Amino acid sequence: MLPLMISISALLVSALTPSLAQSITGVDKRCTAPSQYCGNGAVCCPGSACSLSGYCTLYGTSGQYCGNAVPCGTGLACSRTGYCTPYGKAGDYCGNAVPCVAGLNCSWKGYCV
Repeated sequence: MLPLMISISALLVSALTPSLAQSITGVDKRCTAPSQYCGNGAVCCPGSACSLSGYCTLYGTSGQYCGNAVPCGTGLACSRTGYCTPYGKAGDYCGNAVPCVAGLNCSWKGYCV
């Protein structure tokens, strides 16, 4: 009777516990944290991207270098000089590859109107 109870218990535990293979594949679906290597095709966590040097890097903030293939954060764009710059407001210069805010356009003179 005791061996039968042990067998039933073992069967229940194995049915309720994910296999080692399942848990290993679950790890593959996780994202790669900032500062970790991503040059092997790993996916960086949200809010970061794989830089040219092969490491997950947080999206750029205003004034931060962005010539490393990492996008700038929301409301910012990478200027021709390679720095994250806020979208242009009315009257701001826009001839630097940084777009104007929604509703404005870059005039032929290079200013947001």
